[in-house]
Amino acid sequence: MATILLWLVDGRELQIRAMRVIPNGPGLILIPTKMIFHLIKMVMAPTLWAPLPAADPVDGDTIGVVPGSFWIASAPLNRGGTIPETIADIILCMQWMIDPDGNPSTNWDVPAICSNSWGFSPYHGIPPCDSLFWAPIDACEAAGIVMLFSVGADQLVVNPASRATDDYRNCSIGAVDANQPGWPIAYFSARGPSYCTPDGSPAIKPEFVAPGVNIRSSVPGGGYAYYSGVSMACPHGAGVVALIKQVNPNLTPDEIKQIIYDTAYDLGPPGEDNSYGWGMVDAYEAVQLAWSQLPPVSIDMIPDNAPIVVQLGHSFTFTGILSNNSDSSQIGDVWIMLDVPEYGVYGPIKRYDNVALASHHTITVPGITQYVPYYAPVGLYNYIAYCGDFPSVVVDSASFEFDAVTPSAGGADEWSLSGWFADDLSNIPSKMALFANHPNPFNATTTISFRLPEKMAATVEIFNLLGEKVIILAEGVLDAGSHNITWDASNYSSGIYLCKFSTPAESKTLRMVLLK
Repeated sequence: MATILLWLVDGRELQIRAMRVIPNGPGLILIPTKMIFHLIKMVMAPTLWAPLPAADPVDGDTIGVVPGSFWIASAPLNRGGTIPETIADIILCMQWMIDPDGNPSTNWDVPAICSNSWGFSPYHGIPPCDSLFWAPIDACEAAGIVMLFSVGADQLVVNPASRATDDYRNCSIGAVDANQPGWPIAYFSARGPSYCTPDGSPAIKPEFVAPGVNIRSSVPGGGYAYYSGVSMACPHGAGVVALIKQVNPNLTPDEIKQIIYDTAYDLGPPGEDNSYGWGMVDAYEAVQLAWSQLPPVSIDMIPDNAPIVVQLGHSFTFTGILSNNSDSSQIGDVWIMLDVPEYGVYGPIKRYDNVALASHHTITVPGITQYVPYYAPVGLYNYIAYCGDFPSVVVDSASFEFDAVTPSAGGADEWSLSGWFADDLSNIPSKMALFANHPNPFNATTTISFRLPEKMAATVEIFNLLGEKVIILAEGVLDAGSHNITWDASNYSSGIYLCKFSTPAESKTLRMVLLK
């Protein structure tokens, strides 16, 4: 999952189709949603640009970018106060963003991205290079939050987008008209240079550009409309960051920005310039580069019902994910360690040796149960999974925290784990198997791999999210063993597609993302 923090410019209630709004404290809403992957129609601006993850899975209408994301919002602007009061509110919101749940011992609640479509100019009494926002912004990025800013409108680079103390701070986004040939810079999008550098020398602004003209957005009360502005462009960048985080969640904010710079489609004069920056953000190339920087095998854990509070003697559950990101099969070990309060590192409490993964195969196991013994110390634990060659070679790791509280009578008497990899590796498919397609996301061809235990009738079909069959890739009696099928989707539109692999005995489904 990705989490995106978005600013609302007023206090109006969001009324967005296909979203379930969950109250989560004053000024905070957390909205989980299922979405269709679509770049050009992703929109956000004030209440209009807030629904970055929005889409309608019922009728296929899309305005979203990031499948499986969550977002939270704050409303510090235009609340009837003075400029100093607004500035104080913004800084307060940044402080809140670092710790939304108010518990400094947890980090599950910290968002991955913050999209900012606001700024101050000398008209507001704020000099272009005033540093009053810099420390809060730096604190957010130190917490792992990618901070993105609209560059400004009416040719004026606004503060804090004007800051240019290095290549990454602050990262500003301009707007282009993606409806016109050549993607010309929007007339309202501010151009550089900025002189907010350590020595006062000129620096290029913006860092990159995104679509910002006639962008389709949801509107309060339901329905859709078209809007233009740098406030419509910045969320495109936020969406691409979220996609990068989905593929490679361990990248730092600076690494993510560099990926976007390196993969942007160059516009205007060759290289970086004061209209387009590094060029048009390219979601597909950025995701592919982030993918290439993954370790050959990666591990992840998604806790259920975070933050986890478990009574001693009881258990908690999570989803475990082990992925082979390489073009060859991999065999490695998986082991679980604990960072115990007032004690330190302990374990392994569980170890799986010689787990085998086919090329680009992912094992996803929900409902893994970890029991916490009744005699364990009370306090905050860090629960860590490693993959590699036990004990000294770590290829990748993942962790989350849980809080162990006052014990009940009896209960579990050891650190036992059930439901991930059986000791006999029974989770490795021994019958029919459908493996992750590669690449994914893709443009415009991808390879689908599957395996049959014996010669039998089988069908491989592709469906869209409306349940409509778009193509049959294989049908008939197929030989036992491994099979690879390449789907050329050149004639299909961007979005999420489902691959269904069926035999008379069972069927399996795979989600694929086509991004052009």
